[in-house]
Amino acid sequence: MGTSVSQGSPSTPNWHAVQATYSSPTIPIERTVKEIWRAADSQDEENLTRDLRAPIVAECLRITLASSSRAEAIRNVARAVAFSGQSSLAAEIAQRAAARSFSDASSSAEAFAKAVFSEAGDYLVSRDLPGFVGLSEKIPKVSDLVALKTNIREHIAEVVEEVELPEQADAPEGWSDYAARVVSTLKGAA
Repeated sequence: MGTSVSQGSPSTPNWHAVQATYSSPTIPIERTVKEIWRAADSQDEENLTRDLRAPIVAECLRITLASSSRAEAIRNVARAVAFSGQSSLAAEIAQRAAARSFSDASSSAEAFAKAVFSEAGDYLVSRDLPGFVGLSEKIPKVSDLVALKTNIREHIAEVVEEVELPEQADAPEGWSDYAARVVSTLKGAA
C-alpha cells in the first residue's frame, strides 16, 4: 500500500503572506489570489507560473481543440505528454484541463485556459490551506475550507476571462505570452 505526502509551500516571506490571508477573515478573496500568484511566481525552483508557459501546455490546448470528444482529447493529450518527455506538474494540469474544458460535445480555448489556471490555483492552495482548518475564524470547519477553495477557484476563472486570448493561443509563442499575461493579471500587476 502506498502513502502520499503533502508538500507544503516553501517557507518564504511570499508564502507567509499567502498564509496570513488564510488566517484573517478581513482579507478578501481578491487579495488572497494575488498573494498566491505572487508567491508562486517568485519561486526560483519549481516555478509553476513559468512551467505553465511551456510548449507542452500549448500542445495540449491544440490537441483539445482538434478533438471531437472528451475521451479523444484525454487519450491524445496523454499520448502527447508521454511522447514529449515533458512530464511535469504543468503537463499534468494541462491534461486535467483538457478533460475539464469540454462542455457538452465541444471545447474552447477559453474553457481550457480557465481550467488550466483554476487547476493550478487548486494545487497551490491545497498545499497549505487544510492546515488552517480550526485555527482561525476564517476557516473554523472543513465546510469553510471547501467554500474558500471554491471562491478562490471562481475568482481565478473570472480573472482569466478578463485576459484576451490571442488567435494563435495553441501555438507555443501565443500560449506562452498569454499565460504570462494571465499570471501578471492574477498577481494584480496588469
